[in-house]
Amino acid sequence: MITSPSCGVALGGVAHKPWRNQELEEEFLIGKPANRETWHAFQLALLAGAQGFGENDFKIRLAPAALVRALEQATHEGE
Repeated sequence: MITSPSCGVALGGVAHKPWRNQELEEEFLIGKPANRETWHAFQLALLAGAQGFGENDFKIRLAPAALVRALEQATHEGE
């Protein structure tokens, strides 16, 4: 099983500055299995309560899949 010894995730283009939560990275990613289930739980926690401002609402709908796909690519789990 592959685990994440360290991990930093920042979403760019979603908010006025890169969106990152180091506490959630530690809770959901570091030392956890590097797989879709782990990443899905992380993205749910990271995006909980996210609110758009009308013209950017679509970004909240796109972010979960983009985040999971990026983590797959980073670990080659999607191959």
